Amino acid sequence: MPDDLTDLLDQLPTNLWPGCDKFKAVQSMLDRNKVLIREINHNHDGRHPEGLQRNVALINELNNNMNQVVELYAQASGSLMQTVVAGAAVASGGDEGGYTMDKQS
Repeated sequence: MPDDLTDLLDQLPTNLWPGCDKFKAVQSMLDRNKVLIREINHNHDGRHPEGLQRNVALINELNNNMNQVVELYAQASGSLMQTVVAGAAVASGGDEGGYTMDKQS
């Protein structure tokens, strides 16, 4: 299944909207996180001191990756929202319908 999603993301034009490329970076990080989680679980199940010690670094990497995923999603959704608002403005002849990026009027 992940290969199907990666293939689909590869087929999307990167200029669909500004920020669309963020989804490829997110998917790459999520794939890496899956590998990290498997290794963390393996080390935990083995209960060997070296593996448990290694888990500290793996969990730190996983945490950093998740923070980056959150940031990338925020950037992508912000870019998409700007594109939608701009498209609505064009469709209505320049009136954004009271919508701004900060709030709805």
